[in-house]
Amino acid sequence: MTAVASVSLVTGLAVVAISGSAPASAAVVVWSPGGACGTVQSTTVPAEVHSMSVVVSGGNGGRGGNESSGEKGDPGAAGKVTATLAVTPGQTISGVVACPGVDGGDFANTALPGGWSKGGGSGRGWAFNPVAGGSGGSGGGSSAVCVGSSCAPGDGAQVVVAGGGGGGGVSSCAGTRAGAGGNGGAAASTINGAGGGPSGVNGTNGGNTGNNGNGGVGGVGGVNSTGGNANGGSAPNEDGGIASTTVVGGGGGGGFVGGTQGGNSQPLCRGGGGGGGGSNWVLSSATNVNHSTTTAAAQVTVTFAEPTPTTTSTTTSTTTTTTEPPPTVGLLRVTTSPAVASQISIDGNIADTWGLQWVKLSPGSHLVCFSAVPGFSGPPCQLLTITAGVTTTYTAPFVARGYLQVSTSPAVASQITVDGIPRNNWGLYTDLSTGSHQVCFGAVAGFTAPACQTANLTAGNTTSITGTFVASDATGQDGVGQLRVTTSPALPSQIRIDGTIANTWGIDWLELSPGSHTVCYSHVQGFTEPTCQSVSVTAGAITTTEGVFTQRGYLNVVTNRAVASTITLNGNPANDWGIYTDLPVGTYHVCFGDVAGYATPACQDPVVTAGTTSTATGLFN
Repeated sequence: MTAVASVSLVTGLAVVAISGSAPASAAVVVWSPGGACGTVQSTTVPAEVHSMSVVVSGGNGGRGGNESSGEKGDPGAAGKVTATLAVTPGQTISGVVACPGVDGGDFANTALPGGWSKGGGSGRGWAFNPVAGGSGGSGGGSSAVCVGSSCAPGDGAQVVVAGGGGGGGVSSCAGTRAGAGGNGGAAASTINGAGGGPSGVNGTNGGNTGNNGNGGVGGVGGVNSTGGNANGGSAPNEDGGIASTTVVGGGGGGGFVGGTQGGNSQPLCRGGGGGGGGSNWVLSSATNVNHSTTTAAAQVTVTFAEPTPTTTSTTTSTTTTTTEPPPTVGLLRVTTSPAVASQISIDGNIADTWGLQWVKLSPGSHLVCFSAVPGFSGPPCQLLTITAGVTTTYTAPFVARGYLQVSTSPAVASQITVDGIPRNNWGLYTDLSTGSHQVCFGAVAGFTAPACQTANLTAGNTTSITGTFVASDATGQDGVGQLRVTTSPALPSQIRIDGTIANTWGIDWLELSPGSHTVCYSHVQGFTEPTCQSVSVTAGAITTTEGVFTQRGYLNVVTNRAVASTITLNGNPANDWGIYTDLPVGTYHVCFGDVAGYATPACQDPVVTAGTTSTATGLFN
């Protein structure tokens, strides 16, 4: 019989049913995120499905603008990834499709194309002062597929990331090369954490008076093993002064690690460098992985497929064999090293804090995630495979950070950057990775800013830096807006802006480039943190946002006698032996798994209230 396929498309889901000579049908569900580029959309793994195949490509870079009759730098192509990954029925899968880079022109191309991470923008040079010149192309954003409803840098939920292409640079004269943007995810492959993939390609250099070099330096492609900001770098405005011709570079592509911006150049006949491409990244447990580049529109396509049943022939003999039933569950043991109060979730559901004690789980892949712990860098989410009858063990490494305290003397509204990234104005106190960090101070009207300083952070210790300002007739920063962020109630949540650590507790009127920025908050024990927020910063204006935290209560579940009973919360396995963790207020259905030799206690429905501890005891007799 010839197989017949039927397809229907409903809100982003295409269902293909294949029938024919097979003994049972195999269903295929195809999903792509709807809505605008740069927004996160989610779906659920269908029943009986344990595998998904993905096709993910980032945004192409934008073509550079030009000045007079100069060249327009070519855009970089986007990275593309195909892969197959294990999933669990009922899991939440999310995706975000990148926005493409914007071609440069007679405007400041400072908008940052969205995605899992953003592409970098580009400022403007000068044709002849005061006639403004062209802008470079912005870098394309990155696309991604994640496990869970969150899909942003820093949350550790990504399983595939496809890098964006870098933007092209600007040339001011005919015959002088403008740097081309680097391709996303097309260079040497490196590892970072639980996965890895190809680096972004470097942008090419701009030219100088007809030559192909000595202009703006091409941006560096993102390299996973090096780490860094997931967003592409932005090329600033280039002001060469009176009667000087200047050109700007292209923006870097977003990626697991973003590409840096192309270099600006001056004077006269010069070309700006192309932006570097962003890197690709794939979870190490993925199979059938292939990396390539594409100039097609960005995409995220996820295909869920049921395994096709097979038909077997059997014969009957007169011999009967009796065997013990095979085990139907495996055990998961999770510890934190050093032992820290990180809340652990299994498949998006809160399980317990500190560790998991041989919890019984169904065979297959399970996503285990860890909440942030102040003073430590935690691991990304781990996709662990549970095998029936086998104990799976994972030790979650938490690396101690150091604390950096920066103050200004006198107290002034200086933009404080650490390693080139704006963190806060006025002062700074937060934890960062150990090692050497460069601290710099932005311009303040009426003062001369101090030179940059080097801070050497050691684990568990606080390093203090003071920037001393001297009164002068200097001017402040132009073309920036201010961002004010508060936490309610005031809590020591570490705040990230565009995926990068900024400050703890709040942000004090931080000077930022105009455009869209993403603000995220780390977990604070005993509270539910707000979701990430998208804020729009306008030049010359103050943007204010508040992160509202909701107080939780604590649930203590004990077994009496102490036995290896699997405790479930609202039907989801949490831990064996006992539980002590914080939960959102409400009523929880707590049940106890069977233990040989004991009568199983009835389920209970404790009520968790804010700031208090509720206890449920399972009596095993």
